Amino acid sequence: MTEKRITIRRAATRALFVALVCLYPALPVRAQEGDGSQDSSSKPGAELSDSDGKDPQARESVSKHKNPNRMISAFGKTIPEGWSLNAAVQTLESYDDNVFLTNSLRRADTLTQFTTHIALTAATKHVLFEAHYIPEYNLYRTYDKLDYLSQSYSHSLSWQASQKTEWRWTVDAHDFPSRGNSPFASLNFGGLDTTAYSLQALENSVWIFDFRTNLEYKRQLGVHSRIYANANYGTTQFQQPAASIFPLFSAGRQYAGGVEMGWEKDLSATQSFGISMSGAYFRFLDPNYHQFYQTLKGHYDHKLPGHFVLSLGVGPAWWETRGRPGILNTGVNPSIAADVKLSREWQNTIFRIAASRSNQLGLVRDQVDSNSISAEFVRVLGRRWNLSTAAGYAKTRGSLGASSVNNYSGVAQVTYRITPRWYAFTNYGYTHQSSTPLSFSVRNYDRNQAAFGVSYDLGSILRH
Repeated sequence: MTEKRITIRRAATRALFVALVCLYPALPVRAQEGDGSQDSSSKPGAELSDSDGKDPQARESVSKHKNPNRMISAFGKTIPEGWSLNAAVQTLESYDDNVFLTNSLRRADTLTQFTTHIALTAATKHVLFEAHYIPEYNLYRTYDKLDYLSQSYSHSLSWQASQKTEWRWTVDAHDFPSRGNSPFASLNFGGLDTTAYSLQALENSVWIFDFRTNLEYKRQLGVHSRIYANANYGTTQFQQPAASIFPLFSAGRQYAGGVEMGWEKDLSATQSFGISMSGAYFRFLDPNYHQFYQTLKGHYDHKLPGHFVLSLGVGPAWWETRGRPGILNTGVNPSIAADVKLSREWQNTIFRIAASRSNQLGLVRDQVDSNSISAEFVRVLGRRWNLSTAAGYAKTRGSLGASSVNNYSGVAQVTYRITPRWYAFTNYGYTHQSSTPLSFSVRNYDRNQAAFGVSYDLGSILRH
Protein backbone atom coordinates (compact mmCIF):
# COMPACT_ATOMS: atom_id res chain seq x y z
CA MET A 1 0.00 0.00 0.00
CA THR A 2 2.86 2.37 0.83
CA GLU A 3 4.53 1.78 -2.52
CA LYS A 4 1.20 2.36 -4.27
CA ARG A 5 0.76 5.71 -2.51
CA ILE A 6 4.30 6.73 -3.49
CA THR A 7 3.60 5.81 -7.11
CA ILE A 8 0.36 7.81 -7.09
CA ARG A 9 2.12 10.78 -5.49
CA ARG A 10 4.89 10.81 -8.08
CA ALA A 11 2.38 10.48 -10.94
CA ALA A 12 0.29 13.35 -9.55
CA THR A 13 3.39 15.51 -9.15
CA ARG A 14 4.46 14.90 -12.73
CA ALA A 15 0.93 15.65 -13.97
CA LEU A 16 0.89 18.93 -12.03
CA PHE A 17 4.16 20.12 -13.52
CA VAL A 18 3.15 19.06 -17.02
CA ALA A 19 0.03 21.17 -16.59
CA LEU A 20 2.19 24.10 -15.51
CA VAL A 21 4.32 23.66 -18.60
CA CYS A 22 1.23 23.93 -20.78
CA LEU A 23 -0.43 26.79 -18.93
CA TYR A 24 2.53 28.91 -17.85
CA PRO A 25 5.39 28.22 -20.25
CA ALA A 26 8.37 30.52 -20.31
CA LEU A 27 12.04 31.07 -20.75
CA PRO A 28 14.75 28.41 -20.84
CA VAL A 29 16.86 28.43 -17.74
CA ARG A 30 20.40 28.08 -16.51
CA ALA A 31 22.07 24.96 -15.23
CA GLN A 32 22.29 24.28 -11.54
CA GLU A 33 25.76 23.52 -10.33
CA GLY A 34 26.09 20.72 -7.88
CA ASP A 35 29.43 18.97 -7.65
CA GLY A 36 31.02 21.18 -10.26
CA SER A 37 30.73 18.65 -13.05
CA GLN A 38 29.01 19.48 -16.29
CA ASP A 39 25.40 18.30 -16.29
CA SER A 40 23.93 18.13 -19.75
CA SER A 41 20.44 17.49 -18.40
CA SER A 42 20.38 21.00 -16.93
CA LYS A 43 21.56 22.88 -19.97
CA PRO A 44 19.20 25.52 -21.29
CA GLY A 45 16.75 24.33 -23.87
CA ALA A 46 16.86 27.47 -25.96
CA GLU A 47 18.08 31.02 -25.86
CA LEU A 48 15.46 33.71 -25.96
CA SER A 49 15.32 35.69 -29.12
CA ASP A 50 13.42 38.72 -30.25
CA SER A 51 10.26 38.12 -32.22
CA ASP A 52 12.05 39.07 -35.41
CA GLY A 53 14.27 36.00 -35.12
CA LYS A 54 17.59 37.83 -34.83
CA ASP A 55 20.61 36.21 -33.24
CA PRO A 56 19.78 35.77 -29.52
CA GLN A 57 23.47 35.70 -28.65
CA ALA A 58 24.13 39.19 -29.98
CA ARG A 59 23.58 40.93 -26.68
CA GLU A 60 25.17 44.00 -25.19
CA SER A 61 25.45 45.05 -21.57
CA VAL A 62 24.14 48.38 -20.31
CA SER A 63 27.68 49.69 -19.95
CA LYS A 64 28.13 49.55 -23.73
CA HIS A 65 25.15 51.77 -24.45
CA LYS A 66 25.75 55.47 -24.66
CA ASN A 67 21.99 56.06 -24.56
CA PRO A 68 20.68 54.67 -21.23
CA ASN A 69 17.15 54.74 -22.64
CA ARG A 70 18.07 51.80 -24.92
CA MET A 71 19.18 49.27 -22.35
CA ILE A 72 19.44 45.58 -23.17
CA SER A 73 18.13 43.10 -20.63
CA ALA A 74 19.51 39.60 -20.02
CA PHE A 75 16.66 38.37 -22.19
CA GLY A 76 18.35 40.05 -25.17
CA LYS A 77 15.57 42.59 -25.66
CA THR A 78 15.61 46.36 -25.71
CA ILE A 79 13.61 47.69 -22.78
CA PRO A 80 12.24 51.22 -22.33
CA GLU A 81 11.96 53.01 -19.02
CA GLY A 82 9.63 51.16 -16.66
CA TRP A 83 9.49 47.58 -15.42
CA SER A 84 8.34 44.16 -16.59
CA LEU A 85 7.82 40.72 -15.05
CA ASN A 86 8.57 37.57 -17.06
CA ALA A 87 7.92 33.95 -16.09
CA ALA A 88 9.13 30.71 -17.63
CA VAL A 89 8.90 26.93 -17.47
CA GLN A 90 11.08 24.27 -19.07
CA THR A 91 10.77 20.49 -18.92
CA LEU A 92 13.15 17.75 -20.06
CA GLU A 93 13.82 14.03 -19.88
CA SER A 94 17.41 12.98 -19.26
CA TYR A 95 19.35 9.70 -19.19
CA ASP A 96 22.35 9.47 -16.83
CA ASP A 97 24.57 6.37 -16.96
CA ASN A 98 26.38 7.12 -13.67
CA VAL A 99 24.07 8.76 -11.15
CA PHE A 100 26.35 7.99 -8.16
CA LEU A 101 29.50 9.39 -9.83
CA THR A 102 31.62 6.32 -9.25
CA ASN A 103 32.89 3.69 -11.66
CA SER A 104 32.95 0.98 -8.98
CA LEU A 105 29.18 1.26 -8.49
CA ARG A 106 27.92 2.30 -11.88
CA ARG A 107 24.15 2.72 -11.96
CA ALA A 108 21.98 4.37 -14.63
CA ASP A 109 18.68 6.20 -14.22
CA THR A 110 16.34 8.54 -16.07
CA LEU A 111 15.49 11.97 -14.76
CA THR A 112 12.51 14.25 -15.27
CA GLN A 113 13.27 17.90 -14.66
CA PHE A 114 10.93 20.90 -14.34
CA THR A 115 12.34 24.39 -14.14
CA THR A 116 10.65 27.74 -13.72
CA HIS A 117 12.27 31.09 -14.43
CA ILE A 118 10.80 34.26 -12.92
CA ALA A 119 12.50 37.52 -13.81
CA LEU A 120 11.93 41.16 -12.93
CA THR A 121 13.47 43.91 -15.07
CA ALA A 122 13.27 47.61 -14.21
CA ALA A 123 14.90 50.55 -15.95
CA THR A 124 15.11 54.32 -15.62
CA LYS A 125 17.20 56.77 -17.57
CA HIS A 126 20.40 55.82 -15.74
CA VAL A 127 19.57 52.61 -13.84
CA LEU A 128 18.98 49.02 -14.92
CA PHE A 129 17.93 46.35 -12.42
CA GLU A 130 17.37 42.65 -13.16
CA ALA A 131 16.44 39.91 -10.71
CA HIS A 132 16.06 36.19 -11.50
CA TYR A 133 14.57 33.41 -9.37
CA ILE A 134 14.89 29.83 -10.66
CA PRO A 135 13.42 26.86 -8.77
CA GLU A 136 14.23 23.45 -10.27
CA TYR A 137 12.58 20.13 -9.39
CA ASN A 138 14.27 16.82 -10.31
CA LEU A 139 12.51 13.42 -10.23
CA TYR A 140 14.46 10.15 -10.61
CA ARG A 141 12.61 7.15 -11.96
CA THR A 142 14.47 4.36 -10.10
CA TYR A 143 16.40 6.00 -7.26
CA ASP A 144 13.61 8.32 -6.14
CA LYS A 145 15.40 9.14 -2.88
CA LEU A 146 17.67 11.33 -5.02
CA ASP A 147 14.70 13.61 -5.85
CA TYR A 148 15.37 17.22 -4.90
CA LEU A 149 14.26 20.81 -5.32
CA SER A 150 17.03 23.35 -5.84
CA GLN A 151 16.78 27.13 -5.97
CA SER A 152 18.78 29.94 -7.49
CA TYR A 153 18.55 33.73 -7.16
CA SER A 154 20.60 36.45 -8.82
CA HIS A 155 20.33 40.15 -9.47
CA SER A 156 22.30 42.88 -11.18
CA LEU A 157 22.00 46.61 -10.48
CA SER A 158 23.79 49.01 -12.87
CA TRP A 159 23.92 52.75 -12.27
CA GLN A 160 25.26 55.18 -14.85
CA ALA A 161 26.28 57.88 -12.36
CA SER A 162 27.60 60.15 -15.12
CA GLN A 163 28.81 59.94 -18.69
CA LYS A 164 32.17 58.72 -17.35
CA THR A 165 31.24 56.76 -14.23
CA GLU A 166 29.37 53.50 -13.77
CA TRP A 167 28.64 51.32 -10.73
CA ARG A 168 27.45 47.71 -10.82
CA TRP A 169 26.36 45.44 -7.96
CA THR A 170 25.66 41.74 -8.44
CA VAL A 171 24.40 38.97 -6.14
CA ASP A 172 24.24 35.22 -6.77
CA ALA A 173 22.77 32.70 -4.33
CA HIS A 174 22.21 28.95 -4.83
CA ASP A 175 20.68 26.22 -2.68
CA PHE A 176 21.27 22.68 -3.95
CA PRO A 177 22.36 19.18 -2.82
CA SER A 178 25.74 17.61 -3.42
CA ARG A 179 25.85 14.97 -6.12
CA GLY A 180 27.14 11.42 -6.21
CA ASN A 181 25.84 9.95 -2.97
CA SER A 182 26.25 6.18 -2.78
CA PRO A 183 23.45 3.81 -1.64
CA PHE A 184 25.98 2.00 0.55
CA ALA A 185 26.74 2.56 4.23
CA SER A 186 30.10 1.78 5.82
CA LEU A 187 29.62 -0.36 8.94
CA ASN A 188 32.00 -1.73 11.58
CA PHE A 189 31.38 -5.01 13.42
CA GLY A 190 33.98 -5.81 16.05
CA GLY A 191 36.73 -4.00 14.18
CA LEU A 192 35.79 -5.53 10.82
CA ASP A 193 34.81 -2.93 8.23
CA THR A 194 32.09 -3.94 5.82
CA THR A 195 29.72 -2.27 3.35
CA ALA A 196 25.94 -2.70 3.46
CA TYR A 197 23.41 -1.71 0.82
CA SER A 198 21.05 0.92 2.27
CA LEU A 199 18.92 3.37 0.31
CA GLN A 200 18.75 5.50 3.45
CA ALA A 201 22.29 6.59 2.65
CA LEU A 202 20.93 8.51 -0.31
CA GLU A 203 18.92 10.72 2.04
CA ASN A 204 22.05 11.94 3.82
CA SER A 205 22.99 14.33 1.07
CA VAL A 206 24.98 17.41 2.02
CA TRP A 207 22.96 20.50 1.19
CA ILE A 208 25.01 23.42 -0.05
CA PHE A 209 24.09 27.09 0.22
CA ASP A 210 26.37 29.33 -1.82
CA PHE A 211 26.32 33.14 -1.77
CA ARG A 212 28.43 35.57 -3.82
CA THR A 213 28.33 39.34 -4.21
CA ASN A 214 30.48 41.80 -6.14
CA LEU A 215 30.64 45.60 -6.32
CA GLU A 216 32.31 47.06 -9.43
CA TYR A 217 33.35 50.63 -10.23
CA LYS A 218 34.39 51.97 -13.66
CA ARG A 219 35.67 55.45 -14.50
CA GLN A 220 36.57 56.85 -17.91
CA LEU A 221 39.64 59.08 -17.46
CA GLY A 222 39.73 60.32 -21.01
CA VAL A 223 38.91 59.29 -24.51
CA HIS A 224 41.40 56.41 -24.45
CA SER A 225 42.00 55.47 -20.79
CA ARG A 226 39.96 54.19 -17.85
CA ILE A 227 40.27 52.70 -14.38
CA TYR A 228 38.21 50.07 -12.60
CA ALA A 229 37.97 48.45 -9.17
CA ASN A 230 35.84 45.75 -7.62
CA ALA A 231 35.38 44.08 -4.24
CA ASN A 232 33.83 40.65 -3.77
CA TYR A 233 32.71 38.44 -0.92
CA GLY A 234 31.37 34.92 -0.76
CA THR A 235 30.38 32.23 1.69
CA THR A 236 29.48 28.56 1.32
CA GLN A 237 27.60 26.64 3.97
CA PHE A 238 27.32 22.84 4.15
CA GLN A 239 24.36 21.32 5.98
CA GLN A 240 23.88 17.64 6.71
CA PRO A 241 21.20 15.67 8.63
CA ALA A 242 22.05 15.11 12.28
CA ALA A 243 21.71 11.34 11.89
CA SER A 244 23.90 11.23 8.81
CA ILE A 245 25.75 8.04 8.00
CA PHE A 246 28.58 10.17 6.59
CA PRO A 247 29.17 13.03 9.09
CA LEU A 248 31.18 16.06 8.05
CA PHE A 249 34.72 16.01 9.36
CA SER A 250 34.89 19.72 10.19
CA ALA A 251 32.87 22.90 10.48
CA GLY A 252 30.29 23.53 7.79
CA ARG A 253 31.15 26.98 6.46
CA GLN A 254 33.84 28.66 4.39
CA TYR A 255 34.47 32.30 3.46
CA ALA A 256 36.21 34.10 0.61
CA GLY A 257 36.79 37.73 -0.26
CA GLY A 258 39.01 39.88 -2.42
CA VAL A 259 39.68 43.16 -4.17
CA GLU A 260 40.96 44.07 -7.63
CA MET A 261 41.91 47.34 -9.29
CA GLY A 262 43.28 48.13 -12.70
CA TRP A 263 44.05 50.68 -15.38
CA GLU A 264 43.55 50.35 -19.17
CA LYS A 265 44.64 52.48 -22.12
CA ASP A 266 43.85 52.24 -25.84
CA LEU A 267 47.13 52.22 -27.81
CA SER A 268 45.28 52.38 -31.13
CA ALA A 269 41.92 51.54 -32.63
CA THR A 270 42.81 47.83 -32.43
CA GLN A 271 45.15 47.56 -29.42
CA SER A 272 44.92 48.23 -25.69
CA PHE A 273 47.15 47.67 -22.66
CA GLY A 274 46.44 47.50 -18.94
CA ILE A 275 47.76 46.65 -15.50
CA SER A 276 45.79 45.05 -12.65
CA MET A 277 46.45 44.12 -9.03
CA SER A 278 44.37 41.69 -7.00
CA GLY A 279 44.32 40.13 -3.58
CA ALA A 280 42.17 37.26 -2.29
CA TYR A 281 41.59 35.73 1.13
CA PHE A 282 40.05 32.34 1.86
CA ARG A 283 39.11 30.59 5.09
CA PHE A 284 38.40 26.90 4.77
CA LEU A 285 36.07 24.72 6.87
CA ASP A 286 38.61 24.59 9.66
CA PRO A 287 38.57 28.04 11.36
CA ASN A 288 42.36 27.83 11.82
CA TYR A 289 43.06 27.39 8.12
CA HIS A 290 43.60 30.47 5.93
CA GLN A 291 44.90 31.18 2.43
CA PHE A 292 46.13 34.36 0.76
CA TYR A 293 46.75 34.97 -2.92
CA GLN A 294 47.96 38.14 -4.71
CA THR A 295 48.68 38.88 -8.38
CA LEU A 296 50.15 41.71 -10.44
CA LYS A 297 49.34 41.25 -14.14
CA GLY A 298 49.82 43.04 -17.40
CA HIS A 299 47.04 42.77 -20.02
CA TYR A 300 47.16 43.19 -23.79
CA ASP A 301 44.17 43.06 -26.18
CA HIS A 302 44.43 43.06 -29.97
CA LYS A 303 41.58 43.13 -32.50
CA LEU A 304 42.65 40.88 -35.36
CA PRO A 305 41.26 40.66 -38.92
CA GLY A 306 38.11 38.64 -39.32
CA HIS A 307 36.55 40.03 -36.12
CA PHE A 308 38.87 37.99 -33.88
CA VAL A 309 40.10 39.37 -30.55
CA LEU A 310 43.30 38.15 -28.84
CA SER A 311 43.67 38.77 -25.09
CA LEU A 312 46.85 38.08 -23.11
CA GLY A 313 47.58 38.44 -19.41
CA VAL A 314 50.68 37.49 -17.40
CA GLY A 315 52.40 38.48 -14.20
CA PRO A 316 53.87 37.36 -10.88
CA ALA A 317 51.74 35.89 -8.11
CA TRP A 318 52.26 35.09 -4.45
CA TRP A 319 50.42 32.63 -2.22
CA GLU A 320 50.60 31.79 1.45
CA THR A 321 48.90 29.24 3.71
CA ARG A 322 48.46 29.61 7.45
CA GLY A 323 47.03 26.93 9.67
CA ARG A 324 48.12 24.30 12.13
CA PRO A 325 51.64 24.99 13.45
CA GLY A 326 54.30 23.08 11.59
CA ILE A 327 51.86 21.53 9.08
CA LEU A 328 50.09 24.09 6.93
CA ASN A 329 52.25 27.19 7.39
CA THR A 330 53.98 27.47 4.03
CA GLY A 331 55.31 31.01 4.12
CA VAL A 332 55.14 33.28 1.08
CA ASN A 333 55.69 31.44 -2.22
CA PRO A 334 56.17 33.05 -5.66
CA SER A 335 54.25 31.78 -8.68
CA ILE A 336 53.06 32.83 -12.15
CA ALA A 337 49.54 33.79 -13.19
CA ALA A 338 48.81 33.79 -16.93
CA ASP A 339 45.87 33.59 -19.30
CA VAL A 340 45.26 33.78 -23.04
CA LYS A 341 41.97 33.98 -24.95
CA LEU A 342 41.04 34.07 -28.61
CA SER A 343 37.44 34.94 -29.41
CA ARG A 344 35.21 35.89 -32.30
CA GLU A 345 31.67 37.27 -32.05
CA TRP A 346 30.17 38.24 -35.36
CA GLN A 347 26.63 38.07 -36.65
CA ASN A 348 25.38 34.51 -36.02
CA THR A 349 28.64 32.97 -34.76
CA ILE A 350 30.41 32.96 -31.41
CA PHE A 351 33.79 31.28 -30.95
CA ARG A 352 36.02 31.30 -27.87
CA ILE A 353 39.12 29.38 -26.80
CA ALA A 354 40.94 30.17 -23.57
CA ALA A 355 43.81 28.81 -21.47
CA SER A 356 45.00 29.86 -18.02
CA ARG A 357 47.43 29.05 -15.25
CA SER A 358 46.68 30.22 -11.73
CA ASN A 359 46.44 29.23 -8.09
CA GLN A 360 43.02 28.17 -6.84
CA LEU A 361 41.95 28.73 -3.27
CA GLY A 362 39.68 26.58 -1.22
CA LEU A 363 39.24 23.43 -3.29
CA VAL A 364 41.33 21.24 -0.99
CA ARG A 365 43.21 21.69 2.25
CA ASP A 366 46.25 23.24 0.63
CA GLN A 367 47.11 25.64 -2.16
CA VAL A 368 46.43 24.27 -5.64
CA ASP A 369 48.14 24.92 -8.96
CA SER A 370 45.54 24.95 -11.73
CA ASN A 371 46.02 24.70 -15.50
CA SER A 372 42.99 24.75 -17.76
CA ILE A 373 41.90 25.13 -21.37
CA SER A 374 38.36 25.54 -22.70
CA ALA A 375 36.61 26.10 -26.02
CA GLU A 376 33.11 27.20 -26.99
CA PHE A 377 31.31 27.46 -30.31
CA VAL A 378 27.78 28.74 -31.00
CA ARG A 379 26.22 29.01 -34.44
CA VAL A 380 22.76 30.19 -35.41
CA LEU A 381 21.72 28.31 -38.54
CA GLY A 382 19.05 30.26 -40.36
CA ARG A 383 16.02 31.44 -38.42
CA ARG A 384 15.21 28.21 -36.57
CA TRP A 385 18.30 26.11 -35.78
CA ASN A 386 20.94 26.77 -33.15
CA LEU A 387 24.07 24.67 -32.56
CA SER A 388 26.24 25.05 -29.46
CA THR A 389 29.24 23.04 -28.27
CA ALA A 390 31.71 23.41 -25.41
CA ALA A 391 34.68 21.42 -24.13
CA GLY A 392 37.20 21.85 -21.34
CA TYR A 393 40.21 20.32 -19.62
CA ALA A 394 41.64 21.21 -16.22
CA LYS A 395 44.49 19.81 -14.15
CA THR A 396 45.00 20.74 -10.52
CA ARG A 397 47.96 19.79 -8.34
CA GLY A 398 48.25 20.25 -4.58
CA SER A 399 51.43 21.82 -3.23
CA LEU A 400 51.64 19.55 -0.16
CA GLY A 401 51.82 16.23 -1.98
CA ALA A 402 48.14 15.76 -2.82
CA SER A 403 47.07 13.93 -5.95
CA SER A 404 46.88 15.61 -9.32
CA VAL A 405 43.26 15.74 -10.50
CA ASN A 406 42.34 15.68 -14.20
CA ASN A 407 38.94 16.82 -15.44
CA TYR A 408 37.60 16.49 -19.00
CA SER A 409 34.15 17.62 -20.06
CA GLY A 410 32.20 18.29 -23.22
CA VAL A 411 28.64 19.09 -24.21
CA ALA A 412 26.80 19.60 -27.50
CA GLN A 413 23.27 20.87 -28.01
CA VAL A 414 20.94 21.42 -30.95
CA THR A 415 17.94 23.74 -30.55
CA TYR A 416 15.03 24.13 -32.94
CA ARG A 417 12.65 27.08 -32.80
CA ILE A 418 9.20 25.65 -33.47
CA THR A 419 7.48 29.04 -33.23
CA PRO A 420 8.68 32.44 -31.99
CA ARG A 421 7.87 31.17 -28.48
CA TRP A 422 8.24 27.39 -28.56
CA TYR A 423 11.62 25.65 -28.60
CA ALA A 424 12.67 22.00 -28.71
CA PHE A 425 16.19 20.86 -27.90
CA THR A 426 18.38 17.82 -27.42
CA ASN A 427 21.87 17.58 -25.94
CA TYR A 428 24.64 15.19 -24.94
CA GLY A 429 27.32 15.65 -22.27
CA TYR A 430 30.39 13.74 -21.13
CA THR A 431 32.43 14.18 -17.93
CA HIS A 432 35.60 12.42 -16.77
CA GLN A 433 37.50 12.86 -13.51
CA SER A 434 40.57 10.97 -12.30
CA SER A 435 43.41 11.41 -9.82
CA THR A 436 47.07 10.38 -10.03
CA PRO A 437 47.94 8.59 -7.85
CA LEU A 438 44.57 7.33 -6.64
CA SER A 439 43.21 9.38 -3.76
CA PHE A 440 40.46 8.48 -1.29
CA SER A 441 39.21 12.08 -1.29
CA VAL A 442 38.82 12.29 -5.09
CA ARG A 443 36.08 10.50 -7.03
CA ASN A 444 37.29 8.72 -10.16
CA TYR A 445 34.50 8.38 -12.68
CA ASP A 446 33.25 9.04 -16.18
CA ARG A 447 29.67 9.98 -17.00
CA ASN A 448 27.46 10.17 -20.09
CA GLN A 449 24.22 12.14 -20.19
CA ALA A 450 21.65 12.73 -22.90
CA ALA A 451 18.50 14.83 -22.72
CA PHE A 452 15.65 16.23 -24.76
CA GLY A 453 13.02 18.78 -23.79
CA VAL A 454 10.88 21.76 -24.66
CA SER A 455 10.58 25.35 -23.49
CA TYR A 456 8.18 28.16 -24.17
CA ASP A 457 8.60 31.94 -23.97
CA LEU A 458 5.49 33.51 -22.48
CA GLY A 459 6.86 37.05 -22.69
CA SER A 460 5.99 39.76 -20.20
CA ILE A 461 3.26 38.85 -17.71
CA LEU A 462 3.19 42.36 -16.21
CA ARG A 463 4.63 45.55 -17.64
CA HIS A 464 4.58 49.21 -16.74
